[in-house]
Amino acid sequence: MAFSDRVKESGIVNASGNVLLMGAYTGYVTFSSIPSGSCYYVIESGSFWEVGYGPVYGGAIPFERYLTRNTILSSSQNNNKVNFSSGIYTIFHTTPAKHFDDLDLLSYMGMI
Repeated sequence: MAFSDRVKESGIVNASGNVLLMGAYTGYVTFSSIPSGSCYYVIESGSFWEVGYGPVYGGAIPFERYLTRNTILSSSQNNNKVNFSSGIYTIFHTTPAKHFDDLDLLSYMGMI
């Protein structure tokens, strides 16, 4: 698991499929700045949102990058993968509350 600061891109979401990342907003960096290639993310638009974890990978065309929506942690759709209308959305890197809950448990168990 890896983290990076100020990661925020626009991206094309097609229903419940992967996200085609389109580039960083001004003043932000791309998901490519995350060292491991897998990360926590948020997709949002209006009242629809999804927090998840997945890898970023390159496509067939140079500089084409996708975010895979593998694991959904929480969402506006009862914590299921959101079936977004096709369009451009805001996608950013985050550290979800679940990550800190897991750290508290490991600390309590004396594992960290």
